[in-house]
Amino acid sequence: MKPGKFIGKVLLRTFKILAIVAVVIAGFVLMLCMIGKVELYRSAATKTPVLRNLESAGVEYDGYTIKYQGEEYVYNEDILTILVMGIDSLDKLPNPEEVEDYILGGQADTLFLVVINPHTKEIELIAINRNSMTEVDVYDSDNNFVRTDLLQVCLQHGYGSGLEDSCEREVQAVSRLFYDLPIHGYLAMNMAAVPILNDSVGGVRLEVMENVPWGSEVISSGEGNMVTLEGMDAYYYLQYRDVEVFDSASMRLARQKQYLNAFAHQAIAATKEDVSFPVTVLDQLSDYTVTDMNASKVMYLATTYINYSFNTEGIYTLEGETITGGGGFEEFYVDDDALYALIIDIFYEKVN
Repeated sequence: MKPGKFIGKVLLRTFKILAIVAVVIAGFVLMLCMIGKVELYRSAATKTPVLRNLESAGVEYDGYTIKYQGEEYVYNEDILTILVMGIDSLDKLPNPEEVEDYILGGQADTLFLVVINPHTKEIELIAINRNSMTEVDVYDSDNNFVRTDLLQVCLQHGYGSGLEDSCEREVQAVSRLFYDLPIHGYLAMNMAAVPILNDSVGGVRLEVMENVPWGSEVISSGEGNMVTLEGMDAYYYLQYRDVEVFDSASMRLARQKQYLNAFAHQAIAATKEDVSFPVTVLDQLSDYTVTDMNASKVMYLATTYINYSFNTEGIYTLEGETITGGGGFEEFYVDDDALYALIIDIFYEKVN
């Protein structure tokens, strides 16, 4: 056989093998995505929020459709919600076998609901004030349930080991705050992971909203400047608040909203270049994160929603009033009417 013909046959066979491998990989990814989709939608305990105190909000509910301000709405059961939590800890996750005290799980200082709407092809965020008052399940140090109290929602995560039990309880508390809204997944991240996450996208570029006395001059004297946050500067920018200033939690929440908007755009761009980017980053953060989002769920989200729109206008905050409670701690009371309007606007669709 002539050398040229022999090489041609080898190349043809190689191309065929590569084509088969590509099909197998594509099939495997598709299978992962389908598994992830089923797992995500199966994970929510309820199909629709359980709306309460309807009369005061001017809402009529027949168990399926609701009537609000003269319009009829139905819950969008295709919508997905993921709770993202930032935990006030600079340590790695505890070893499950070494946990002895179940009231040191850490407070959820940062709380965001990520809302993914396949009908509008939009991703929206709801920023939740850490001091929002809601029903919190209290446990003792031996992990025995004690009672349910009206407390700041951030405290719920602390009643647990800081691992899955804390996250699941926080998910339940947030769901209660939103009238038993279905939540399909969660991601809790100790704040020590922020520099790693921030630098995974090459640093986050934004305009400094206010001087933060911690960190480098980039943020300590950079108010009004466009900067690229790197390393611990990202952590300080997200975590700092002056506890001597009334309602400083809301000021910090504004910075967190700004940061998440900038980070999301850069992370989406990175995922478009490499669809495995989210899985890779989660693996890098494994010592600091607790999540029920396995590889199949993450792959489904990454491949399905990569081209969905996301912008600052899609970041909402809860309306309400901050007061100083009896113990001297700030308490944020959510405006129920405004919360109804927000839930209906985001999670419901007009009939017809």
